[in-house]
Amino acid sequence: MLLSRTNLLVPLILSPRSILIIASTGLHAASVPAHHQHFRMSSSTSEQFAVGGETDHGIKLEGKKAQVVQDVLDLFSAKFSKEILERSWAKNAIFADPIAYAEGYDQYSAQWAGMNIFKSSETLAWKVTKNEPPILQYEQRQRYVLPVTGQEKIINSLVDIELDRDDKIVKLEDRWDGKPLPQGRVAKALRDFSATYIVPTMVNVDKVDKEKKAKQ
Repeated sequence: MLLSRTNLLVPLILSPRSILIIASTGLHAASVPAHHQHFRMSSSTSEQFAVGGETDHGIKLEGKKAQVVQDVLDLFSAKFSKEILERSWAKNAIFADPIAYAEGYDQYSAQWAGMNIFKSSETLAWKVTKNEPPILQYEQRQRYVLPVTGQEKIINSLVDIELDRDDKIVKLEDRWDGKPLPQGRVAKALRDFSATYIVPTMVNVDKVDKEKKAKQ
């Protein structure tokens, strides 16, 4: 097989978080002076997210809500399984972050299955900050290890979860550094394109699920 730079880069767009890690260095390049451009997700804000969350996980949850948060933590940690989605996600749920807007099972399942491209993804700290039905919120610090290079990146997020009456996820927003998601027309079009065409086309959810089960 002919290897090229393109061949090596293609797997890196399989997931919103992989795009985040690779692209965020220049995400705001048009508006930030060159000497100030850097990876903002692991900069001065890191100490402000999930403080003490290595051992203190904030508001105590029980039952289905506790399971929902644990399932989301597992998905962020690249522990994908279709059982998690069947247990904790509504079929028509929405996953949104600054890169993708995924609506419905086919789109959001591909987003999570795409996490498999990382060498590792580890939750360093997490802390539940809101339990006001139907909303759950928690902060997290996540360490990702990139494929090929082995480079590590730490990402801070405010994860906002909306539940239905059965305590299944109907919407999840991954807000990098706690910032609101982009709402502009161009940003929305790019997020829709990523979730609708790029990721589902390149990720075989059933294959990832079988591979994960085989390793257990």
